Amino acid sequence: MRSKKPAKPLPDPCLLIAINGMAESFNERVAAEVMSINVAYHADLEALLLGFNYAYNQRRSPVLDWISPTTKVTERRR
Repeated sequence: MRSKKPAKPLPDPCLLIAINGMAESFNERVAAEVMSINVAYHADLEALLLGFNYAYNQRRSPVLDWISPTTKVTERRR
């Protein structure tokens, strides 16, 4: 007989909207700022995206009450 795992509670719908909004915002910024840059090699694109991702995560976000995503993750890990 298989034991049923307890169902995980669903996340707060407001949180899901905020997360989706942040993902959309990130995608729009990548499209506007990164996609206009031509790179010759895949490794160059990876380096460009890593730098962009780092810079993006240091920016303060209104969705997170003007805290950067990096700071928010650090707070949650404590």
